[in-house]
Amino acid sequence: AGKNDLVAQVKALTKDAVSDSKLTLIPMRHRSSGDATHLAVYAQPNEPVSPTVRTVRERRRQAPNVALIDTEVSLFFGLARAIGLRAMTKIADASGLEMDESSKGAPTTLVVRAGVEDTLVLFIQGDELVHFENLRSITAFDPAETVCSRVLLLQDEFGVGDADQILLFSADREDALLESFREFFDDSEVSSIRTILPTTLDPLKKPIGREGVLASAAALRLVNDELYKTVFLDVDFLDRKLRGPRIRLPFSWPVAAMVLILFMTTLFFVYRYFSLEQDMQYQRYALQHYPDDIETTTAVLQSRIDSVRAQTTGLVNALDVLDSLLVGSDKWSRMLESMSNHTQDIRGIWIETIYERDDVLHIEGTATDRNQIVALASYTGANIETLKFSEIRDWPVFSFTMKMEIDSELPEAAKYLRERALIEAEEARGRTAVGASDGSPERNATSEPMENSAG
Repeated sequence: AGKNDLVAQVKALTKDAVSDSKLTLIPMRHRSSGDATHLAVYAQPNEPVSPTVRTVRERRRQAPNVALIDTEVSLFFGLARAIGLRAMTKIADASGLEMDESSKGAPTTLVVRAGVEDTLVLFIQGDELVHFENLRSITAFDPAETVCSRVLLLQDEFGVGDADQILLFSADREDALLESFREFFDDSEVSSIRTILPTTLDPLKKPIGREGVLASAAALRLVNDELYKTVFLDVDFLDRKLRGPRIRLPFSWPVAAMVLILFMTTLFFVYRYFSLEQDMQYQRYALQHYPDDIETTTAVLQSRIDSVRAQTTGLVNALDVLDSLLVGSDKWSRMLESMSNHTQDIRGIWIETIYERDDVLHIEGTATDRNQIVALASYTGANIETLKFSEIRDWPVFSFTMKMEIDSELPEAAKYLRERALIEAEEARGRTAVGASDGSPERNATSEPMENSAG
């Protein structure tokens, strides 16, 4: 039957939802008839390994690389094949002959794994799996003689024959199980799988358990060695999306955002630099085409000087007129600003009315304490005219009136404009004097009377 027919038969026999990507058919050979059979191994839908790997990868921390998910049967089968092949290689090297398994006869290997829930038994002939049995009624807590007798019964039932090598692993009382197997199978070489796997040199470290043995076997499968590449089956139940290392940035997204902002800022300033460099070249090009000396007459210079002086005089006169109009124009804004600053610092006082009469500011309000009224008068420089006491709902309330004189001053903006105008006028006079004194003797002669007249 083809592979598709075998997969269909497996799906029909099992109640679980079997995925084609998580189903592997291990080839077997029937001992008596020699017909080719297959052992179906599949991952259950509720297996915990893939969800665990997916959850770990979704975290922000660096996730470990998961290469594959293998099964217990295929890993023990691969270990048995590796041990048998290694033993045959040593014998061939010691005898000086080429290794030819067909001339020696295929050795028989028996793998027994006693767990807390069941016991697995694998019969291997050479490098082929002959039979697999899952004994759910036999566990590691049963007597060692019970396990040995059940294995002997299977051996007689399927006619496998005496085993040349027996590999044992037990979750509990492994030493007793090894001793019993050596007594029941005195012609076979009995050894523990723990002693075959690579271990640390620390004598105080506890022996590895079932999970450690399987992890070590999976690690040997990934070792770049010709021996282990040929003995292990191509079994992998890991999802394709979880295979291989996941590319993750070694920093968080705020760092990436800052790097992007820094890159864009650098790009902007580089663009700005080349843009300014181009503008400077254009300005240099334009200046090169100007004439070296601009010739003009004394009359033209004198007319320009008179024009600048006239504009300066007109600007100063206009500022004088503007100052006369602006004096006292901002007294209300200054008064309100001062009153707001003072009342903000004093609690329990309210300003109800503010009005001006005869250049005097009248202030009316209420307070909960006389000291607050006195504090406001001292801050603003006002005079208290009247003070009335009353009670509202058993609370003291003081009503007061104050008078405060208002100063009419020039606004700060007008002062600033006036100062700038005077500075520009002085600069204009200086430029005029320098322009009149520079040049030919004729220009110097004409500029001297002008300066004297100006003085």
